Amino acid sequence: FESLLKSGEKGVTIWERNFQLSFCSVWLLLAIIIYEQSTGEDDGLPVFAGWTINTVMITLTSALGGLLVAACLKYADSILKTLACSGAIVLTTVVGFLLLDGQL
Repeated sequence: FESLLKSGEKGVTIWERNFQLSFCSVWLLLAIIIYEQSTGEDDGLPVFAGWTINTVMITLTSALGGLLVAACLKYADSILKTLACSGAIVLTTVVGFLLLDGQL
């Protein structure tokens, strides 16, 4: 997959590939919405029912992380990616220790 992204061939860009994948997901989400409305479980907009600000922030953080992974795959080499993953693990451990009183 990585070599496909980094090759100089004019093919499908990563943004086009992401659009293709999300287009397939839309149909599944639409089926869930139609099912919930037909069973009477409709509570306004059923997809976002019960979402809090924490849920929204976690979702946005995950989406941003996905974009960063895509950019890393596109522009970085394997040594830099390994270094970034190692740094992320160490940073997550330290932040978990400081903020959540976890074990080190």
